[in-house]
Amino acid sequence: MVHFVGGGPGAPDLVTLRAAGIITAADVVIWGRNLLMEEVVTSHAREGAEILPWPPATMKDLHAVYDRAAAEGLKVARLYAGDPTIFARIHEEIGDVTERGLPYAVVPGVSAVAAAAAALVLDPTGAREQTRPLVLTTRDSGVPEPGSTTAVFMAGREPEALQEALVGAGYAPDTRCAIAHRVSWPDERLITCRLLELAERLSENEPGPHTLVLVNAGPALSDSC
Repeated sequence: MVHFVGGGPGAPDLVTLRAAGIITAADVVIWGRNLLMEEVVTSHAREGAEILPWPPATMKDLHAVYDRAAAEGLKVARLYAGDPTIFARIHEEIGDVTERGLPYAVVPGVSAVAAAAAALVLDPTGAREQTRPLVLTTRDSGVPEPGSTTAVFMAGREPEALQEALVGAGYAPDTRCAIAHRVSWPDERLITCRLLELAERLSENEPGPHTLVLVNAGPALSDSC
């Protein structure tokens, strides 16, 4: 059995009870070491479980684990950062698992959007009387027209291009934005700014590729921008 598990935004205490139970029961735990704190695994994995950090493990190593799981009846917990259904390309590994005849299940997790909204104390969908859509995207996927709250995943790369794309889509230069870097980690950084400052603020804080940007993210930001 292979469980594709949402490991949350990074902190070990933001793992769901179901995810923690599956990690504890697993014979092999595969985890993304760049996206999750090591304690997410060590706090929940049982003694004697095989721990496979990825990287340095490669897809070839993951496939070898799936081959062993099929041959030996192993329980595998494959941890993803946040929720495994959001920009994780989970369908590719589901294909790897099903072609080996292994059953699988998907376990949801706390997404970076939810963690960032909680940390910033804002409601990205707006008040009851003025609700708005929440759109999840990446810079490479394009940005929607104004009117929604836009959550841009993996936003740290090419910040100037992101700002230009948002302005080109029609967002006003004074649109409120928030940058959430490694939310829930000890070195978490939460930065609020206007869109016209976004590229500069991203660049000066060197947030890396796994940074979330919230655009037009709600009234709470108006108090801090």
